[in-house]
Amino acid sequence: MDLEEKKKEKKEKIPFQRVFDRLPIPIVISDNNDRNLYVNPKFIELLGYTIEDVPDTDTWTKLAYPDPDYQKIIISKTPEISSTMNRPRINDVKCKDGTIRSLQFQDISIDEDYFITILEDVTEKLKTEELLIKSQQRFRKIVEYFPYPIVVTASNNDAEYINPAFTRLLGYTIEDVPSANIWYQKAYTEPEYRKSINEEYDSPNFNRNAPRERHITCKNGDIKDFILQDINLGEEDLTIYQDITAQRKAEINFQEIVENSRDMIIIFNEEGIIQMINPAVTEIMGYSKEEIINHSPLEIILPEFHNFLLSTVRAEETGLNGTVFHELDVQKKNGEIVTIEFSTQNIIRNENFIGILAICRDVSYRKKMNEERFRQQKIESIGLLAGGLAHDFNNILVSIMGNINLLQMEEEALTKDQQDILTDLENAAVRAQDLTKQLLTFSKGGAPIKKPESIEEVIRDSANFILRGSKSKCKFHFESNLPPVEIDVGQINQVLNNLLINASQAMPDGGIIDIDVFCEKIESNSNTPLVPGQYVKLIITDTGVGIPKSNQDKIFEPYFTTKLGGTGLGLSTSYSILKKHRGYLTFSSKVDEGTKFYIYLPVSKGNIQITYKQKKNISHFKSRVFVLDDDKDIHKFLRRAFSQLGIDMVSCYNGADILEDFQAAEQSGRKIDIVFMDLTIPGGIGGKDAVKILRKKFLDLKIIVFSGYSNDPVIANFKDYGFDDFLKKPFSMEQLKAILSKWIKK
Repeated sequence: MDLEEKKKEKKEKIPFQRVFDRLPIPIVISDNNDRNLYVNPKFIELLGYTIEDVPDTDTWTKLAYPDPDYQKIIISKTPEISSTMNRPRINDVKCKDGTIRSLQFQDISIDEDYFITILEDVTEKLKTEELLIKSQQRFRKIVEYFPYPIVVTASNNDAEYINPAFTRLLGYTIEDVPSANIWYQKAYTEPEYRKSINEEYDSPNFNRNAPRERHITCKNGDIKDFILQDINLGEEDLTIYQDITAQRKAEINFQEIVENSRDMIIIFNEEGIIQMINPAVTEIMGYSKEEIINHSPLEIILPEFHNFLLSTVRAEETGLNGTVFHELDVQKKNGEIVTIEFSTQNIIRNENFIGILAICRDVSYRKKMNEERFRQQKIESIGLLAGGLAHDFNNILVSIMGNINLLQMEEEALTKDQQDILTDLENAAVRAQDLTKQLLTFSKGGAPIKKPESIEEVIRDSANFILRGSKSKCKFHFESNLPPVEIDVGQINQVLNNLLINASQAMPDGGIIDIDVFCEKIESNSNTPLVPGQYVKLIITDTGVGIPKSNQDKIFEPYFTTKLGGTGLGLSTSYSILKKHRGYLTFSSKVDEGTKFYIYLPVSKGNIQITYKQKKNISHFKSRVFVLDDDKDIHKFLRRAFSQLGIDMVSCYNGADILEDFQAAEQSGRKIDIVFMDLTIPGGIGGKDAVKILRKKFLDLKIIVFSGYSNDPVIANFKDYGFDDFLKKPFSMEQLKAILSKWIKK
């Protein structure tokens, strides 16, 4: 090379090459003839190309952008070189090793002939930006489709974004609430509530990240309950609104159910201490809330039930029980003992046992009703037997008592001893009659023959008669203007006799028997098992030995007695009589303190009728009677009795033959004046059906029904069944004469 060429080459050396060689960024120096004059080491390191590889723009384009279509795009994007700095551009460049890198090109004009291109590798930056864009797109999509309302707010609390769920649930768009102040005015319309929220925000203890509940007024005016949860995004906050309106309504409804439940609801902690109760607990038990909360239930449960309750609770804790109903007795604040039925359920939180929920119900009334029903069933079952026995026994007594009376009528022919014997026999028959009356009280379906009566008069008469000659006396307390009661006087006398005799015998040394009588209205929610209405209540009180608790469940059972020689029928008879009067009999008693018996009798709607007895001369009649009865001994007695009274008698033993026998009797002799019919004929047609047969042809015939089932509904309502009158078996001659004098004309 000659000297001139060396000078020229030296002259063409790049100014500041040493500086460019040390630059940490890739650069290229080019001239206006599209020649590349220089690439620094960083360029070679990044792209792999040397100046020899890319001597000019055309070569560079072919190597860096091998795709022809992409080349066209690159050429179109390449700016004209000017004296000013050109806008940066980013191209995807193929390196010498075949990898593709994203490079940012920045052209800077040096003078009219040269310019520098600065390259920056933005491959990773673009990837990061792409990921960020995708993340933002995903985030926005999530927010757009998120089911909960979402609001993004700036540092001044103004809303920057509202998702569709917010608009759907609350009605507001971003245009409706452009600022925090407008949002507060619309969302919290009540000034006091809005003030409380502002004070909460201004409080130094306010934790913005903690969930908070808000009552928000929607655009349509509805008020909804939301839980607000803030998430800090740097300079912005994202608030999620969880709609709990339905939950709060359910809680309110549940709370109303708990508050208004007639069952007692109690929550115990894991140690068995009461933590929560509903109003029914204080209402039923009588204790205040303070006297129950944080106390053990053992304080009000009777001691004999303590071990039972503890074993039940332990079983619940270990999960040995499902929902099982239990019963135990508890003491109310007023001292009353009530039976509680309860079920329990474990309270589990995070798989840990934290307490027990108990639902309790006062079943005292139900238990009492079940006991009453069971007692009545026992009485009625005995009544099936007792009724049949009493009927047969009464038939026998008719013959016995009637024949005794017939002998007594022959007074002049009898010695004094014979008359005394007949009197003793008559008294024995009367006692037997009293026993059958008690047995008949149990007869199922038996009904008393009731009419309006003065209870005061009945009580005074009965008490004065029963206690005559005893050491005990009655002290009466009658409410003024007592209404009449609908009773069978004979049966109620029997009840009073039983109770007064028991009271007197409970006080061997004598004492005062208090009888209190007053009106009481029974309401529908009363614990007394009676139909709601007005009743007269009797309380018979003695100060005797009392009834042991072990016997109190048995005293109304037939044949239960603690008295030597007692029948055990007194109280069971009384109970049955009151039941059939649609009344009630119960008691309370304490040993060595005395006993109270409570009698309830329904008030009568009718008035007391005063009747006057008239004596008639019934010595002899020229009359004829017809008797239907299956007992031959009764026929024998009645034939003798009617014969002494001058009455002719025609016999019939089965209702199936009554019409034929009756018509034959009338055709063969005088007309029949009166018919006596036995109500029941075993294995045949009795009076109940026979009366219908005769009534079809003989409407005006006088027909009397008699029966050993004196409490049968037919006897109590004889006119409804076609009879004119009734006569209870056994009957005396005097009773027979009375019925004859009433219906047979002289």
